[in-house]
Amino acid sequence: MNTSISITLPMIATTTTIQFSVGHKQNNGCNFPCVHCDQRNLLQTNDMKKEKIKIKKDVSDVKDEVIDITDEVMGVKNKMIDITDEVIDITDEVMGVKNKVIDITDEFDFDFEMDKNILHKDPNLYTTFF
Repeated sequence: MNTSISITLPMIATTTTIQFSVGHKQNNGCNFPCVHCDQRNLLQTNDMKKEKIKIKKDVSDVKDEVIDITDEVMGVKNKMIDITDEVIDITDEVMGVKNKVIDITDEFDFDFEMDKNILHKDPNLYTTFF
């Protein structure tokens, strides 16, 4: 529908007519939406479409940057996981050494129990035990 609504205001000296477009194919610069489809006139609609496309492109660029940042963060997380795995390997090696030390101390069993509190710095005190 490509018509307009006219409102005539009678005045004393002159008559004023106000027109409102109701069709979206009227390129008259009015900013009123079509009463049927809520679309604005074609010139404004094309400008709005271009603006929406630009906004979508800007949003897409921001998403790409977010993806790049996320990839960098994942890279850092992967490095942290690798470091954690290395720490776990080192801990396992230390535990292996501790187990070997415990095995060696088990071999030195002297058939008597020594109280840890009576140990003294003078080695001559312990010669009678051996």
